[in-house]
Amino acid sequence: MQRSLVGSEMCIRDRYISFLLLHASRGIFIAIAICLYLCLIAKRKVKVKIIITVVILIIGVIGIVFFKPILTVANDIFINMNIHIEAISKNLKLYEEGKLGNGREKVYAWASEGIKEHPWIGNGIGEYADRYGTYPHNLLLQAWYEGGIIFFALMLYFLGYSVYVFIFDKKTDDNKKYILILFFSISIIR
Repeated sequence: MQRSLVGSEMCIRDRYISFLLLHASRGIFIAIAICLYLCLIAKRKVKVKIIITVVILIIGVIGIVFFKPILTVANDIFINMNIHIEAISKNLKLYEEGKLGNGREKVYAWASEGIKEHPWIGNGIGEYADRYGTYPHNLLLQAWYEGGIIFFALMLYFLGYSVYVFIFDKKTDDNKKYILILFFSISIIR
């Protein structure tokens, strides 16, 4: 009985992973990658953290420079295996259309205009969604747009403190760091 339960749990896990790979957006993949990166460096010494970060940044720059060829090759490989991954095909299409930002330039501009209107006190919580029917796709922009400079500074402080805890703080318990990494990954990166 125990053996079949484990097999059934693995089957469910495999279905979730399959669903994620086939249908998730690039934001999900970025959040997962950042979560894995932060978990990788969480217990390391500062010097090792810096080395890992530099290597990952170099890989990231190479990925940006060769973005289209990498996606094209990956897409061709998956298509030959009869697998369609939405994030790859969507990003290729957006890149070819010159719209890789997927409309984010417009929502950033709307947020900037609103910040210029009321930089100190903001426009009110939920005002961006009420006015534009979406969100700015940037936590700090949204904080400044809706709550003004004080709310923006507060969010920037928490973000900065989180980065400090990840990189330099040796006193914080590892489990607390992992919880902080989880919350950071699912809320900041979107």
